[in-house]
Amino acid sequence: MSIAAGRLLVHIDRARQATEKKDKQEVLAQINKGQTLVNIIEKAEPDYTIKTTIKDGDLVYEDESKVKPAFVSIYSELDQISLEGPIAAAKREAAKGANLTGAPVIKDVSLFDTQIKLDVALAKDHLEVARTPLWNREIWIREIGLYRPFRKTE
Repeated sequence: MSIAAGRLLVHIDRARQATEKKDKQEVLAQINKGQTLVNIIEKAEPDYTIKTTIKDGDLVYEDESKVKPAFVSIYSELDQISLEGPIAAAKREAAKGANLTGAPVIKDVSLFDTQIKLDVALAKDHLEVARTPLWNREIWIREIGLYRPFRKTE
């Protein structure tokens, strides 16, 4: 799914660039490719059932709904940096001066988690913005609060 999500962003950007060039055929081609990827992502993502029950005395609230994940991972990485070596050496040096040789060395490890996720519903909205005719596209962007995810740089 991460490849499909990444390609979806590419097609949204290409559609917006084609819109700026007023190339209607390219806009529609990119939008159709993007919409195909949205459909693939939506069909492939599993449904989850969420059941909610809240009680307070005799009052009971119950609800059940089926939902799909709102986000698709584009990139995920977990880095582990070990500081064991430098810390162990520093502690051994400190222990030598204090006659504490053989003292246990505490191991320190840092973890860094990096994730990039795509909001599929927002991506669908961006496809619709790209499909909107040029004369009212900017009005619609302001009205629904969408901002361009990419800007062409030259």
